[in-house]
Amino acid sequence: MTIRVLCFADCPNAAAALQLVQSVVSDLAPTVPDGVAVDLHEVRDLKEAQKQGFLGSPSVHVDGVDIEVARRGDPPAFACRVYRDGARLSPTPPREMVATAIRRAADRSRS
Repeated sequence: MTIRVLCFADCPNAAAALQLVQSVVSDLAPTVPDGVAVDLHEVRDLKEAQKQGFLGSPSVHVDGVDIEVARRGDPPAFACRVYRDGARLSPTPPREMVATAIRRAADRSRS
C-alpha cells in the first residue's frame, strides 16, 4: 500500500494533512500492512498535476487514487483544495474519509 500526501510548495495545509494521515495510519496499524509509510510529495506545476491526478493542495492518494471518491472525475487543478466535512468546508480531508480509503486498500491487499 502506498499513501501519499500531495501538495504544492508552501501550502499552508500540507503539514496538517500529513499529520492527520500519519495519525490515521497509526490508529489503524493493526489492520494495515507492515511498513506502510506516508510520503509527502510536492507537485511543482500544472503539467505534473495532470500527470498525478492532483485535485488541489493538499490531496491524499492511497495506491495512486484520490481518497475523495466523488471528485475522482474532476479535472486536475494546481490550486488550493477544500473538502466537504458534513455541512462545513475544511482545508484537510475528514478523518473518516482518510480511514475509509486506507481500510479499503488494506482489504484489497489481503484479497
